[in-house]
Amino acid sequence: MTHSSLQTIADEVMALPLYRYLGLELISMEPGAAEVRLPISGSSMGLGHFNGGLMPALLDAACFFAVLPMLEDDEECSTTDTSSVLLRPSQLDDVIDVHGEVVQRGRTRAFSRATAAVEGRTIAYGHVTKAITRPEGQRWTA
Repeated sequence: MTHSSLQTIADEVMALPLYRYLGLELISMEPGAAEVRLPISGSSMGLGHFNGGLMPALLDAACFFAVLPMLEDDEECSTTDTSSVLLRPSQLDDVIDVHGEVVQRGRTRAFSRATAAVEGRTIAYGHVTKAITRPEGQRWTA
């Protein structure tokens, strides 16, 4: 994928309403690895702590940006499976750094994992599977 198309897609994804509302930031992206950051604000708070229901979205975002640079120009990816484990709560004004990495990229699937941390202390981790597809009408070559 060319740098300009990669940046265009990253900009479009970061402009999604949920990410804008939460204040998610894309810190780095390279083939197989990415990092996103979320400064916890009132928009992401639950009952006194960070809303844990948002954590799978953060893990998925980091994994998406790790897979994205590994795609060909005619490939797309979408989440087919996720799992997440929350280890400890985080508070208002904490900054959550999420590192995603691709474990294996096959022809039709990418398997990835992500770890979320506050000040270097792991607060959550998870796994994300992405289906890799081509637009309707295109066929895989042998």
